[in-house]
Amino acid sequence: MRLHLSADPHKERMRKQSATIPQAPICWPQERLKRSPRPSPRPIFFLAWFFLFAPALTTAQEVPRAQVFAGYSYLYLDAKPLGLPDSKNLNGYNFSPAFNITHRFGVVGEVSGQYNSVVNFRDLAFGGQFLFPWREKELFFAHAMFFDARSFISLGAGAGNTSRAIIGGAGMDYPLSRRFSWRVLQVDYVRSMLFHNNQNNVRLSTGIVYQWRSIHYARHKKDSGKASP
Repeated sequence: MRLHLSADPHKERMRKQSATIPQAPICWPQERLKRSPRPSPRPIFFLAWFFLFAPALTTAQEVPRAQVFAGYSYLYLDAKPLGLPDSKNLNGYNFSPAFNITHRFGVVGEVSGQYNSVVNFRDLAFGGQFLFPWREKELFFAHAMFFDARSFISLGAGAGNTSRAIIGGAGMDYPLSRRFSWRVLQVDYVRSMLFHNNQNNVRLSTGIVYQWRSIHYARHKKDSGKASP
């Protein structure tokens, strides 16, 4: 004897209806599949560290109120964008006055020129400088300047051009006396846009700095806690 078990008609009807309903695909949000790249925070962290902690590495000393630098300069000129076959080594001068507003910051300008038998490069620029005295002797500095650069190429009939220039660099002054210091080395990156092309130049300078007046900055030292006798 066989028993016939009939299925529940309600469940059977629900199963058939669910089979006829199309299943929607799973769609992930686009931001999960493809995220736009974020800028690296490393340059921001480096600049913040430099300006926050570099003053803590320096010691108290007198910073000159006014400075006038004059000396020799060497320029490695990126001459290929100017139509010359290779880069050129130029020699010349650098004259730079500065006025320091505080013991950390001042304004600076420069007039410089470098020459050889084929091409010359001259600039006039103004900007700001940051000061970092060290061990009550050396004075480190960094500056950024902008304005004009001019070059003249002595080939054929000759050609000259003037363009904007961006200068960024740093250096160190070592005191020789109260009035004079030796600029041991100043290294500058000079970017110019002569003849509608970009030039990436490097300049080295050294010479004598005449200085007068002073800005004294001294930190308050903590008391040792010992009673005076």
